Amino acid sequence: MIEIPKFHETFIPILKVLENGETLNTRELYKLVIEKFYSELSKDQLEQQTKSGDTLIINRIAWGKSYLKKVVLLNFRSAEWYVLLEKAWLILINHSHCLMLRTQVVFSNSTMKKTTM
Repeated sequence: MIEIPKFHETFIPILKVLENGETLNTRELYKLVIEKFYSELSKDQLEQQTKSGDTLIINRIAWGKSYLKKVVLLNFRSAEWYVLLEKAWLILINHSHCLMLRTQVVFSNSTMKKTTM
């Protein structure tokens, strides 16, 4: 059984779901990320809640989405639409093996080479 991902572990799945350039509303995004990357989670894991009553897996994906938006890899179009920007797609292609996001800088673990946005 796999573990519920930490928020930073949802970065690649979110980017992969959006890599075709399609726009999705927030609920569709959460659903697709779970279906494509976390379908092996048990029913109990999928229903696990935070202290505030949010579904934990949704909360982690939401935080991942929020961080991707902060580093300008996701574009906020309206109240609920997100679209992958071209530079995020390029980063995904070039660094999908090890992607860590830190503010405006992307590091690749294999080279620890800075790539400024």
